[in-house]
Amino acid sequence: MSTFLIVYISIVLLINTGIVILFIVNHKNYTKTWDELPSISVLLAARNEQENIERCLNSLVSLDYPMHKFQILVGDDASEDVTWRIINEYQMKYPFIQSFLISEQIGEQKGKANVLAQLAQKATGDFLLITDADMQLPSNWIHAMLSAMEENVGLAIGVTQVHKNRMQDMDWLFALGLVKVATDLRLPVTAMGNNMIVSKEAYLSVGGYENLPFSITEDFELFKHIYKKGYQCLHIFNKEVLGKTLPINGFINLLNQRKRWMKGAIDLPWHMVVLLTLQVCFYPCLVILSFMMPVVALKLFIIKAIIQLVFLSLIRKKINRPINPFYILLYEMYAVLMTISSSLYFVLPFKIKWKGREY
Repeated sequence: MSTFLIVYISIVLLINTGIVILFIVNHKNYTKTWDELPSISVLLAARNEQENIERCLNSLVSLDYPMHKFQILVGDDASEDVTWRIINEYQMKYPFIQSFLISEQIGEQKGKANVLAQLAQKATGDFLLITDADMQLPSNWIHAMLSAMEENVGLAIGVTQVHKNRMQDMDWLFALGLVKVATDLRLPVTAMGNNMIVSKEAYLSVGGYENLPFSITEDFELFKHIYKKGYQCLHIFNKEVLGKTLPINGFINLLNQRKRWMKGAIDLPWHMVVLLTLQVCFYPCLVILSFMMPVVALKLFIIKAIIQLVFLSLIRKKINRPINPFYILLYEMYAVLMTISSSLYFVLPFKIKWKGREY
């Protein structure tokens, strides 16, 4: 038993080392420039976001892009607070903002996907940029996202960090680092609906959200269908596309977010499912080994921590966000807790609670 565990853990460590190497040597950058800037539609779905929506809208109205070339479409998804009033105040102040109260369901869609489907029908831009109400975007966001939109590129995602919560931040960046490595190997695995650009052509080619099956991970569902249509899906990884999201408050809420992600992960390509399964099983196997061979288990844990430290340091360097290595070591303990607790919560027969609704 102990031999099997050591071999298994060693294989995972070798894979992780390979991921670090690929992140260094196969990192793709995108530099497309436009002789004539295309028109842009920013789509924003909001529900019960009175605490966050102004922060997001302030960043959107400050985007460095010609006013006559872009529009901001905001859909309120039956908010139960003053979100709708705040959105309307911005619409009155800025002529390029249009707000819509979404009350009807289109196709099979619910929640955010239902809002986006209806906003996209009103969008006039050549490209759709999609974000969330708890996001803050950099001023050069549109230009930077367009840098990847060569011919036959249907979709691209940026980078998102969690503001004011180091553990959740490193969790996001670690996952995005894996996505970047896979995408640069031309094995794209997912999209990210809070920091994403989609060509209108690619969006319409799949019939829009209204013709897609409902999924609680609506960004992944859109990605799957666009990729199946033969479009390239890319990942831009630099500080110019670095959005800042707000942390999830409360452990149960965090587990609900993880369960929602894991629901989508079931449909990931087989190579990503295998990789994630290996990662998820790593810590339980290490815990079991620690009861049999504690010294060996400790050494393997230290190796894992070093690999993780290097990977996260490289990721943060790419987005110009250095961090104290001490926090990366703390993240190892956080990762153990979240991996085990998320896996247990996933198999429990609880519905996912998200934005005041159950799915």
